[in-house]
Order: sequence, then C-alpha cells, then structure tokens
Amino acid sequence: MNEIYLQTARLLTRVAPLVLVDDTFALKGGTAINLFVRDMPRLSVDLDLVLPDHALPRELALRRITAAIHQSVARLKKQGFQTHVPTSAAAGGTKLLVRQGAIQVKIEVNFVLRGTVHPVRMASLTATARDALQADLKIPVVSVEDVYGGKLVAAMDRQHPRDLFDVMQLFAHGGITASIRRAFVVYLASHNRTGPRGPVSANARHRPGLRAQFRRHDCRVRRARDTPGLRAIEWCELQHGLT
Repeated sequence: MNEIYLQTARLLTRVAPLVLVDDTFALKGGTAINLFVRDMPRLSVDLDLVLPDHALPRELALRRITAAIHQSVARLKKQGFQTHVPTSAAAGGTKLLVRQGAIQVKIEVNFVLRGTVHPVRMASLTATARDALQADLKIPVVSVEDVYGGKLVAAMDRQHPRDLFDVMQLFAHGGITASIRRAFVVYLASHNRTGPRGPVSANARHRPGLRAQFRRHDCRVRRARDTPGLRAIEWCELQHGLT
C-alpha cells in the first residue's frame, strides 16, 4: 500500500477526534465508505462533514460551522498540528487544512445541504483499516443509506472515477436497497443544481484515461481482468421502485 497514503490516513485518525468531538458534525463521503463501511478498497483521506442539525436557519448554521471549525483549530494547535482556514465570500470558514510535516489532511463542511435522512451513528474503523493504520477511531458517521444516497447523486453529477468506483463497490456488496434508494431521492431533490448529468454510459469505461484513473483508486492494484468494469453500474436499479 502507498506509504504516503498510509501516513495521511494515520494523520486523519489523529485529527478526526479533535474535530468530531460532539454531535456538531458527522463524517460522510468517500472516507466514510472506505474506512468505516468497506475494507479500504480505495484511497480516501479527506474529511467530508455534514451538519446534522437541519433546523437551524442558514445564517445561524454557517455561524455554528465557522465557530466549530475555529474551536477545532485551537484543539489541533495545542497538539502541535499546523492549520489553515481558507476563506471565500461564498463558503466563509467551512474548510480546514491540517498539516504535520509534509502530510496534509483536508476537512470540508457541506454548508449548502444540512441534515441527514437517517440518524447519525457512532462508527469505528473497519478491522482492515485498524490493522493497516495501526489505530482505532470511533466518530459520528452518517448512516450507510445517507452515505450511499449522497454518493449516487455525486456519481451521476460529477462522474468522477472515485465516485464511480465507490458505486461499483456498492453493487459488488448487495446493490441499492430500498432504504438507499429513498435516501438517494432525498439527496437528488436537495441537489443544488437543476439536475445531475444522468446515467453513466455503459461505455464510459472506454473514455480516454478514465480506466487508468479508475484503477488508481484501487489500493490493492488488482490486475485488469480482476477489476469489474463500469458496466456493473446499472442505473436502472435506481429507477426501479421510484414510481
């Protein structure tokens, strides 16, 4: 396994408990999938966070996010980490970069979509992640339904190899359940664009460079013949049961 990735993931296990200290935030996205749901099928070391409290008005929510980020900075600095909070007119202080030596972890809070479909749970690293990282960690993580509902929308919208890989892994481990489908509908309806791009073509795996990028996300470096193609992503599964 890539040594830089391992160092970054180990840094993440030290940073996350200093950020996710209470119920203000919960982990979602690729890192939630690849460290807390699946057994590290790909490299993912960013902390993508959500504010579970959907009842707060937008301005109050932004203030709470910014305050929590700055409180995290204070805790991290006490432990000797270098921190930087990039700011922009749109996002304010909703991002945080944490560095130790040459290794950096990025933390980002979704300030557009707040709340979750299902309750947040306390989750531990998978056994594989614990062994590989020689660490243990228990933090607030969104439900499997939420993490995959959001991931399916991201895969349809961005069509990035990392998102497609995560969806491929979902199909390899039971596919889209009724609960995941319902969460997907909520995230799709809450999407901040007019609509995702739509289903991925069965021939998407043949786009120039896509397959190479796709396989780079597999930290086991499987041989090509052992890696399922993107045709495994059957978007008709999403349509089934929606009407």
